[in-house]
Amino acid sequence: MNTETLMPNKIQEQVKTLFRDLPAESRIWIYQSNRELSTSETETIAQELKEFVKGWKAHGVPNHADSAVLFNRFLILVLDESIAGTHGCTIDSSIRMIQKMELRYQISLMNRLLVALMRNNIINVKSLREVKQTVNELQDAFLFDNGIATIADFYSRWLVPVPDSYLTRG
Repeated sequence: MNTETLMPNKIQEQVKTLFRDLPAESRIWIYQSNRELSTSETETIAQELKEFVKGWKAHGVPNHADSAVLFNRFLILVLDESIAGTHGCTIDSSIRMIQKMELRYQISLMNRLLVALMRNNIINVKSLREVKQTVNELQDAFLFDNGIATIADFYSRWLVPVPDSYLTRG
């Protein structure tokens, strides 16, 4: 997916075409870059993720997994937990791989205090604090909810209107 498709309804349609060979209850991890990746970085990272998931194992058992890089910003790993389950070693190996990417590409991928918003078909990353302070001005924006847990969530609520998101609760 590229930046030409940055319209909320198009995004929702397109994400539903991803990971179709994995069960809807498969676990998903979304790592958001603090900056937009170059086309070259995106291609290289996408290939590195594909290589990683090919060899991703849980206690020596190969996992059924997939990956993607979307909008030059979101790194996604998906794991069918029904095959080998999710174990500490499974998660640890993915975290180590993500940390290496952070160093190699000089990006931040695990900072949960940054949120990605889409407004006027443009993705911006801002601090959670800044967004919470201006949430009333963001009624026409959409939040990429990277805290979702499954492919089913990814299909239905990865991109949500800010007024319907956790940003406006309590």
